[in-house]
Amino acid sequence: MKKYVHIILACAAAIAFCAFLVFLFDLSSFDRIGKMCSIWESTFREYAGTARGAALMADMDMLGILLSLLIFGIPMLELFLRYKYWVMLIPIIGFILFLFIAPITLCSV
Repeated sequence: MKKYVHIILACAAAIAFCAFLVFLFDLSSFDRIGKMCSIWESTFREYAGTARGAALMADMDMLGILLSLLIFGIPMLELFLRYKYWVMLIPIIGFILFLFIAPITLCSV
C-alpha cells in the first residue's frame, strides 16, 4: 500500500496543477471568453451580468487558485523528499492535462 501512496500523490498534484491553470485562465480571461461561460456561471444567477456578479466570480476564482496551490504544494513537498528534482515533471503533466481539460471546462473555442 505504501508503494501506491506516491503514485496517488503524484496524480493528485498533477490534477491540482491542472485545476490551478483552469482557475488562472478563467480569471485572466476576465470580460472575455472565460467569463462568457465561466465555471461559476450557475452559482451567482441573481447577480448575472452585473459588476457584483463579476466580482463574486473573480473571488471564487482566487479561492480556487489558493486551494489548488495548497493541494498541489503539499504532495509536491512530500514527493520532493523522495524523488528530488524528478517531481518537476508533474507540472508538465498537469499542463498537458490542462490542454485537454480547458476547452471543455472553460467553454472556449
